[in-house]
Amino acid sequence: MQWCRRFSRWVTFINSHCSQLRYINLCLSKVDLLLPKDRLDRLAYSLESKGWLDRSDYVKQEFFPIDNPLFQQSLQDMKSSSMSFFAISVHNRFLLELPWLSLAKESYL
Repeated sequence: MQWCRRFSRWVTFINSHCSQLRYINLCLSKVDLLLPKDRLDRLAYSLESKGWLDRSDYVKQEFFPIDNPLFQQSLQDMKSSSMSFFAISVHNRFLLELPWLSLAKESYL
């Protein structure tokens, strides 16, 4: 997958040019291209019942698996103090709104 190959380059860029970064939201856009509609609906339904941290952990485990060394090494290399993970789909309003709600939440902290 093309996004997998670009992931480590983005991590390098962020570490090199964004040293003052306190929060980062990692959003996997167009997740509807990776998942069939029924699985996408199940993902949204399961995330609705979770809190913020559990949502982020679930997306991280689902799309950034621990058995993939590319993701795990890159995520360990991130210098950001706080990371949140999102899967976004324009076909599911709940998934589309989550990163924006997170940004609003963090702006009040």
